Amino acid sequence: MAAILSCRYPAIMPRWIWILLVFALVGPPPGRANTYRVQMTAGNQFSLPVTNILRGDTITWTNVSGFNHTSTSGSPPGTPDGRWDSGTVLAGKSYSHPFLGAGVFRYYCTIHFLGGMTGAVVVAES
Repeated sequence: MAAILSCRYPAIMPRWIWILLVFALVGPPPGRANTYRVQMTAGNQFSLPVTNILRGDTITWTNVSGFNHTSTSGSPPGTPDGRWDSGTVLAGKSYSHPFLGAGVFRYYCTIHFLGGMTGAVVVAES
């Protein structure tokens, strides 16, 4: 029986050291990503003009107005940068986008940017 136990956990290292070694090599479990909500309002504004998040978090834009809106990355007028484009978000519908890299990401509504419907996401390293 002693031979079986010695094969399972070598005598030179107790079991808890093996666990710590594996944890040190693999690292801690990843943090839980958060979802932030931005409303597209009837006043043709985003409810949070600047949203500060961490890398890996997601933003969900929800249209709470009776008008169609978009969330399009880039700067108006008409200069999308191709990072994301919600397309038309109908009343009561939502669009989500995860942010996997750090930086400042500007966006706007392609329908209402002339009225100032713009925003920014500031993503920090987690």
